[in-house]
Amino acid sequence: MGRKIRTAENLMLKHSLVCLMPKVSVIIPTYQSAGFVKEAIESVLAQTFKDFEIIVVDGGSTDETISILSSFGKRIHVLTQNGKGVSNARNVGVSAALGQFIAFLDSDDFWLPHKLEFQVKLLESKPSEVGLIYSDACFFGEENIRELKNESASTLWRSHKGKVTRDLILGNFILTSTVMIRKSCFEKTGLFDESFELCEDIDMWVRISAIYEIEYCPLILAKLRSRSDSMTTNLEIFLLNEIAFKNKIIREKQDLLSDLPPRSFVRFYEPLFQLGLFYLLRERAPKKAKRAFRQYIKRNPYNLNAYFLLVLTLLPFNLSTRFPIRKYFLRFLPRKVRAKISG
Repeated sequence: MGRKIRTAENLMLKHSLVCLMPKVSVIIPTYQSAGFVKEAIESVLAQTFKDFEIIVVDGGSTDETISILSSFGKRIHVLTQNGKGVSNARNVGVSAALGQFIAFLDSDDFWLPHKLEFQVKLLESKPSEVGLIYSDACFFGEENIRELKNESASTLWRSHKGKVTRDLILGNFILTSTVMIRKSCFEKTGLFDESFELCEDIDMWVRISAIYEIEYCPLILAKLRSRSDSMTTNLEIFLLNEIAFKNKIIREKQDLLSDLPPRSFVRFYEPLFQLGLFYLLRERAPKKAKRAFRQYIKRNPYNLNAYFLLVLTLLPFNLSTRFPIRKYFLRFLPRKVRAKISG
């Protein structure tokens, strides 16, 4: 009899704990975010869907970030990690999360009020084969980033859903502050790769998409800030991390490349070509440019422009300053990359 009572009590306790667990865990990494983290957190607190917890993981901020976080009291949970990067911060947050679904929000972005409501309904209406959903978003920012200001993601690149792994390895179209993921996905994929300074997000999306289907919500549910001091505005760091991600695909998922059409295969190796142009035209660093072009030609030997540019790196003077090649070659680059090289 006593055993039956204890069993019933355990079941009731387990049920109570489940009831106390939030449906969604919102994870916000911060570092020196005093200028904008308050707006990000307030956008979560203003959600029409209320069954969530907010986990803020701070990377050792020395500005007013901690003071601002403290002002929210028990409405948020604050964890700390000393400068180990955004991948580690997200991993700390995921490990601490109690929610069935995980939603990420960068500290300089914010959500529109119905973001969680729409995405929870959409994800709950889908079978368990759908592991991640993402939405459209619009960009805003400083005046010197005119090219992105007030534009939406859907106007800048094409969105995909379903089995999207091959689409993702050609270019990221899933923005971190728009995603919602079943927490159970991480049990199969593992956590974010902390070796990446950037591109840790697309690496995770590829791993999730290899196991689960991806769903897309065409509504603008987030606003993303474009900052001149953000990591992604450093073109060299961005391209080096993108190349590291592509090399990881070559090492671990070679089968994804085997049946790519020729045009897509060329796109896969574009970051190496772009890095070579960056070193040659912007940095005036022919040795680094030569190394990048040689690596690119090894992988894609059919681009005649790469051979011409490689020859330029071998000359004893910088021909790019004496010959109008800049205008010609910049047209091969995406608008955002073109602006950074010509700037």
